[in-house]
Amino acid sequence: MAFSTQREVSDGTLVDVRLQIEFIDREDINVFVDDIPKYVGVDWDWVSDTLFQMREPVPAGQELLVQRATNLAGVLNVFVGGASFDDPTMDENFRQMLFIAQEAREGATLEEIFNNLNMHGYKVQNLGAGTEPGDAINYQQYMDDALGAGAARDQAVAARNTTIGYRDQAGVSAGNAATKATESAASAALAGQRATAAGTSSTQAQASATAAAQSASNASTSAGNAKVSEDNAKLSELAAAGWAATLNLPSALGNSLKWLRQKADESGLEYVAAYTQAAVDGLLDAIALRVKALEDKPSLGWGQTWQNVRASRAFNIPYTNSTGRPIMVSVSWSNRTENGTDYIEVYVGGIVLERVIGYGRTFAYSTKFVVPNGASYTVVAEQPSTVLSHWAELRS
Repeated sequence: MAFSTQREVSDGTLVDVRLQIEFIDREDINVFVDDIPKYVGVDWDWVSDTLFQMREPVPAGQELLVQRATNLAGVLNVFVGGASFDDPTMDENFRQMLFIAQEAREGATLEEIFNNLNMHGYKVQNLGAGTEPGDAINYQQYMDDALGAGAARDQAVAARNTTIGYRDQAGVSAGNAATKATESAASAALAGQRATAAGTSSTQAQASATAAAQSASNASTSAGNAKVSEDNAKLSELAAAGWAATLNLPSALGNSLKWLRQKADESGLEYVAAYTQAAVDGLLDAIALRVKALEDKPSLGWGQTWQNVRASRAFNIPYTNSTGRPIMVSVSWSNRTENGTDYIEVYVGGIVLERVIGYGRTFAYSTKFVVPNGASYTVVAEQPSTVLSHWAELRS
């Protein structure tokens, strides 16, 4: 169960979103649709502290993410600065620390890491494609680039092999044509010797010789074209090899569990050390220890209850707080006097903390004060007629 995030995939009608996560301030709530931030007052509006409304329905199939990011600048209530030291302010401070710990554990606010990240064989999943120098690239992006270079190289090699085949075929044709030309020339010579007796045959032989010469010329032209095609294929192969070389893929040997990213000068790719899981766990454990230290601190009200100690308390008798924690004392009294005045003094650690003066023939008053651990405390009544009504202490 997530404590700091809330996700919902839209069916095309998602407008009203009811919050299922707690927060302290509305400014702590951030909204994303398919990882694109949406802004309050522009893309969505608050209806109540548990409901907000999108101005446009979220498209079908897109995921809406609600993320809480509690204020890290400082505690909400600073007692030394004058904040009221009571149960609500203490609870609010502890609630802030709890929310921060939840967000740190769930990675909702993890934006910067200043140590190497060792994933111990685990994968970094759903990594976006790198677009800037220094960005990590995902496996699919790497495979697309590598396969593209390999495919271009294979196509160039295939084109070259095809051209060489054409060239070889043209060479065979040229040889055959030359042989036929030689044979035709011999036939023409023989026909010339027999021209008187076979004029028609001579004419035909000359025509055959002319045709054979044209065939030889055509074969020579084909051989030249084949040579040009072969040269072009070699150039294509070199261009493809050069394009693949521009990726400058480094060797994976000795680079286990490292990330592959583009160099800052865009001259190729390089491996960088991964962040260790131990480093991330160390940061999260440190936050948890700080929260626990706050919880274990013996502060007033934490693990204490109000107790009626009237039966064991009296005026003018000193008592000592030996509970190991600060306590709070609440005392009330009444009096009926003839002279119309009465004095009550509160001593804590030998210091007069408070003096209450009553006027009139009948009156009732009360006072509250904090006693540090180990300090003595006494409530002194001037008049014997003063009646102790209640005496309660907030203690463990």
